Amino acid sequence: MRLMVVVVGAALLLAAGAEAQTVAEKLCILGAAQKLPPVPGLVIAGSKVTAPPKEISLSGDVGVELSVKAAGVDATFSFICRMSSGSATVQALGVTK
Repeated sequence: MRLMVVVVGAALLLAAGAEAQTVAEKLCILGAAQKLPPVPGLVIAGSKVTAPPKEISLSGDVGVELSVKAAGVDATFSFICRMSSGSATVQALGVTK
């Protein structure tokens, strides 16, 4: 399982290279990837750092969107990420697209 997370994480950082500029944003993307459901064959097609929803975010929070494909279905999962003491706390917001 740990090897899969590392491989997925490395692929995400390559896919998100132009999008995630800071270490904090990269940590948020990796944290969001770990929150995805364990669906066999799930592929992360892309990632994006966004502004978080105003109604549930605090100053410094970031939004993360992961585009995935599984069983021929394209979907986008949204997350909110909060940095604290060098670690990222990620909360899933659900499927948005």
